[in-house]
Amino acid sequence: MLEIIRKGPIKDLNPTVKLICLIILLFTTILTEDPLYLFPLLVFALIISIPYRRNLYHFRYLLILLFLFACLIWPIFLRFKAGSFAFGLAMAERLVTMVIFGIIYASVCPPEEITSGLEGLFIPFRISFAVGLSLRLVPRLFTVGRLIKEAQIQRGLDLGTGNPITRLRRHIPLLLPIFMTTMRSAHRLTIALEAKGFGNRTHHSYYLKRPIRIRDIIGLTISTGVFLLLLFWR
Repeated sequence: MLEIIRKGPIKDLNPTVKLICLIILLFTTILTEDPLYLFPLLVFALIISIPYRRNLYHFRYLLILLFLFACLIWPIFLRFKAGSFAFGLAMAERLVTMVIFGIIYASVCPPEEITSGLEGLFIPFRISFAVGLSLRLVPRLFTVGRLIKEAQIQRGLDLGTGNPITRLRRHIPLLLPIFMTTMRSAHRLTIALEAKGFGNRTHHSYYLKRPIRIRDIIGLTISTGVFLLLLFWR
């Protein structure tokens, strides 16, 4: 699972500013299909990900496979026409860059900041809260799955032998207890929210309040500058 970084220049930005910067940088990756122009953006993503390299390391195999898959699959779809390999390389750079930006954002934004950032973009509170709550429950879902898997292994379920299809089929009995445990947790959460009067108030108070500061303006300036630089460079 991702480790939430508690300190750092990006971490201290306003939640809404961080979300806007992410959106700008993601849009920057789709400005061009030339690998020559996308490569500097990939380098930029790798540079700013250095403080979060531990989280990036967890996804190293995904990033490598994603890059290789995109490089190989697009030339096949384009029937190895002229420029197909360059297009495949551009798509690989684009996908890897977008994933790196997403990992950085997830590394500096806990669910409550994501909720605050969405509200700063005038997303309704219920939708923002639902998105943040769903992200908060993802680690618990993995934990529940791991515990149920270990319990079934202790009871004699063999998940480590056989071909991939056989191992996949043996995981099917785990789905029902995981689903039931998740539904039970969701039901308890619903009861807790109703007991606290969720939805009865139109105005909500917040513990997390970060005003716009100089560093936020600098962050927006850098993101916008990267966008405009690639826009005019291409």
